Amino acid sequence: MTTGMTHTGITERLRNDRGAAVDEVRKTGFTVIEGVEDQEDLDSVIAAFGHAIPQYDGSLAYEVRAEPGFEGRAYSKSQNEIRAHTEAPGWQPPPSYLALWCHTQARGAGGETCLADVKRYVTNLDPSLVERLRSRDIQWSGTNTSGTGSAGTLAPILARTESGGEILRFSYNLLTSGDYDPPLDGEVPEERLPWGRFGRDLAHRVHEYFRQSAEKIRIPENAVLVWDNQRMAHARTPYADGRRHLTRYWISAGER
Repeated sequence: MTTGMTHTGITERLRNDRGAAVDEVRKTGFTVIEGVEDQEDLDSVIAAFGHAIPQYDGSLAYEVRAEPGFEGRAYSKSQNEIRAHTEAPGWQPPPSYLALWCHTQARGAGGETCLADVKRYVTNLDPSLVERLRSRDIQWSGTNTSGTGSAGTLAPILARTESGGEILRFSYNLLTSGDYDPPLDGEVPEERLPWGRFGRDLAHRVHEYFRQSAEKIRIPENAVLVWDNQRMAHARTPYADGRRHLTRYWISAGER
C-alpha cells in the first residue's frame, strides 16, 4: 500500500488532498507514504491525520533503534520480536494513529512491522465473549521502561466512546505476563495476570489470528507507515542489523 507521492510534490499534495491518505487508512487500516525526506514532509504527513501528541517521556518524537541494556526484553529498543499490541492502552484515549518514519531499514531478514485488524477479529467472536470484552475493565498502566507516562486507566478491551465509536486496547505481553515489556524468559502465575487464564487464552487466540493474518510491512527508507491505533494491533519481527532506525509519532485526530 502506498500513496505513490514523490518528494517533490508530497507536501503540496498532502496539503491539497489530505483525504487520499486518510481514506486509505479508513479502508485498509494503514497506508505507506513514500518520499518523506525531511521534517517539512513529515509534518505534512502528520497534519493530514491530526497533530502529534507527547509520548511516554513527554517528547513528540521517539527514536526506535536498538540500545544496550534491552537485549533480554521484548521492547522497542531491543532487536527482539515484539508481539501484538495497541499503543498506549493506558492513555485516555489512546493515540488515534501511529506513524513510523523509516530512516535506516534493517539489512537482511527481519525488522518488518506487522499489522492486523484485531478489532474486526474480536468483534466477530462469539457474542457472549464479545460482551465480556466490552464489560470487563482491565487496569492498563501508563508507564514503560522509557519514561513516566500517564497514571493509566481502567477500561475494557473494547471501550465505547461518547460519540458511539469503539476503541480497541490490547497487549499480548500484558495479558500473558502482566508487563508491557517483559523479560524474554519470564513466567508469571495466572493468578497474577490482569485477566487470569481467560486473558492469557484470549491473547494466545489473537496471536494465532495475528500470525495467520497480519500484513508484514518492510517500511522503505524515507517512507512513513501510518495506521489506525484504535483498530489495528501491531508487532515487529526480530532482526539482526543494529543500524535499523525509525522515528515514532503519536497522532491525535481530536482538537488541540
